[in-house]
Amino acid sequence: MAKKLVRKTPPGATTRTSAGAAGGPDVAPQARFASTVAGASDLEAFARADSDESGAPSASKKLSIELYTDGACTGNPGPGGWGFILRDPETGKEKEGSGGDPQTTNNRMELLSVIEGLRTLRRPATVRLVSDSQYVVKGLQEWLKGWKARGWRKADKSPVLNKELWEELDRLAAVHDVRPEWIRGHQGHHFNERCDRLAVAAISQVRRG
Repeated sequence: MAKKLVRKTPPGATTRTSAGAAGGPDVAPQARFASTVAGASDLEAFARADSDESGAPSASKKLSIELYTDGACTGNPGPGGWGFILRDPETGKEKEGSGGDPQTTNNRMELLSVIEGLRTLRRPATVRLVSDSQYVVKGLQEWLKGWKARGWRKADKSPVLNKELWEELDRLAAVHDVRPEWIRGHQGHHFNERCDRLAVAAISQVRRG
């Protein structure tokens, strides 16, 4: 039986608001991970994108957001971290989030970076998802439909790893119009490099306890 997805926020967790590769082997699902998501304004910076001039929600305009994500892991399995940046392309306003797990895998951190970014959105949105993880991008674009049709089994009949995370990502992808794009990691992409720094910093925080 898959473990229920649980989020725990560690002491001293912070978020920041500003204006502005395929993973390794998987291990059994982990139920604990740190989460440092969403400030008190809860994406107030993005409210303008789907509101009319009076500030009321607009029925005709759908929120359009960019989501940049990355995950990292030391040891794989070992201490891991994830980071995301949500960005309004019209205003340049941003929201960052990050967190980690003391015992996890790179693939789980890549998935969590996307999940936590999407969870932060208060309203359905069109989301341009930019990730350097082929595991995430191909999973969303190519594999997920087949996994579900086979009862969460891969083509070779083996169980899908990280099933509870994929189920949560599938649920969120049904709420939002998620459009994944793959980029090569560590090639100087501004937002990818920032997400990597967030993920690595989260590993350091996890190690400090």
